[in-house]
Amino acid sequence: MESNTWLATPVVTEIGTRTLDELSALGPCRPTDLATAMTVEKAELRKHLRPLLDDELVYRIADVDDSADWLLALTPKGVRARG
Repeated sequence: MESNTWLATPVVTEIGTRTLDELSALGPCRPTDLATAMTVEKAELRKHLRPLLDDELVYRIADVDDSADWLLALTPKGVRARG
């Protein structure tokens, strides 16, 4: 049987790459802080985060300072996807 390794490699868009780069520079941060750093609206960022979360490049962490909020962080797979 032929291996489908190409399926395991996520395709990251230009804004996705920018998001991963910013998140790498900032470290774990709130979506609002990431949107501000990227100079985009939080709603626009949310739209671009979904594929990164689905592909397990980014994950959510509970914010210990604010139980109503959460933090975003790169997964090891997200670090590798940055190149």
